[in-house]
Amino acid sequence: STLRKNKANRVWDACQLADSNDNLVEENDFSHTSNTCARLWTSSRNRFLKNNLSWGIRIRPGEVHARDSAGVLVLACSNDNYFADNDITHGGDGVFLRPSGGPSSGNVLERNDTSDANNNCIEAQCPGNTYRQNKANHGSHGIWIGLSNESIVEDNEVCYNGLTSGF
Repeated sequence: STLRKNKANRVWDACQLADSNDNLVEENDFSHTSNTCARLWTSSRNRFLKNNLSWGIRIRPGEVHARDSAGVLVLACSNDNYFADNDITHGGDGVFLRPSGGPSSGNVLERNDTSDANNNCIEAQCPGNTYRQNKANHGSHGIWIGLSNESIVEDNEVCYNGLTSGF
């Protein structure tokens, strides 16, 4: 399937792919959501290009971590997805690869802006993913990677983060 130039704002999850493979998601505005802008569950080999996936945040007044809301949330063995040139700013997390339902691997994130996250600009708890030429500025952590052996992290911009100086 191809999802191109659609708009979904002020909803819980703007774009949710569940058991969905080989899709192109391009030039959409899936911003300003209460939970996630893009959520993948057992969905592989999808391409997300030039989308607005910003302001995926769920937060109560005085709360710090926004309860795992995110611009992009990848779960449950969602493998070999490609994210490039997306605006993923101002999320609870910008991008969160969470191993719920099984780890996701082989994903590539290139040239995305994940800055201004309430928590982590990029948080990854899954092995074997690539993070290249992304911006991860002004979050609690720029890029937080744990449980992530065999990952590639190169040529990212990580500046001005609150709790750490970078990774």
